[in-house]
Amino acid sequence: MDTAQSNGRNPTGSMPQLSVLLPTRNEKDNLELLIPRLDSVLREIGVPYETIVVDGDSTDGTLAMAQRHCTLAFQQEGTGYGLALKQGFKAASGEYIVTLDADLSHDPKFIPSLWVNRERAEVVVASRYCEGGGAQAPLFRRILSHVLNWFFTRSFGVPITDLSSGFRLYRADVIKGVDFEGTSYDALEEILIRIHNDGGRIIEVPFTYLPRVHGASNARIVRIGLRLLVTYFRLRRLRRSN
Repeated sequence: MDTAQSNGRNPTGSMPQLSVLLPTRNEKDNLELLIPRLDSVLREIGVPYETIVVDGDSTDGTLAMAQRHCTLAFQQEGTGYGLALKQGFKAASGEYIVTLDADLSHDPKFIPSLWVNRERAEVVVASRYCEGGGAQAPLFRRILSHVLNWFFTRSFGVPITDLSSGFRLYRADVIKGVDFEGTSYDALEEILIRIHNDGGRIIEVPFTYLPRVHGASNARIVRIGLRLLVTYFRLRRLRRSN
């Protein structure tokens, strides 16, 4: 793993209690807007933090920019969102880990809602579909996302409405012990299913999903849906017996 330590961004100078993990691919313009917003929100919380970027072969200078402004930024080994998460979790040193997208669809202003609920659960999910949540996305994408989330919730009994949200807060000692196999976005559902089956508490808080600001999405919703169906059959063995 080719890692690079930048100027050690941790305003408090103490060991980070919170690691903020950002998987990226060609998000330089968005990251330039996101990092100051993150810093502002996290300073208001008053928690020692670090920012970690795991970059997937960007060609727009994302990695170089992140190495200048984040605590840690490195090139991902292999490809896929799930692998980026796995490598980022391993690199994180905080007691808690927040994951969010770097395209500004996950507004950092919702991080305090995750943080204040950290002792209530092993995972706190920022949900588009619980009461008070919302999504500014095309109708077809919203419908397919609703259907897939309903299907996985009904099939595996995870007691939340938005299993596919990547905006989450994890207890680091819990997520580092989850041996998930998914290498793409299907890792999101698998992680929650495995934690739920091990007796972990999962709760959700509302947030509003926003359109990305710059660039095109790296996610292809139909392809993700088909991959999730494959994941469903792979994970059927994990279904709890009631």
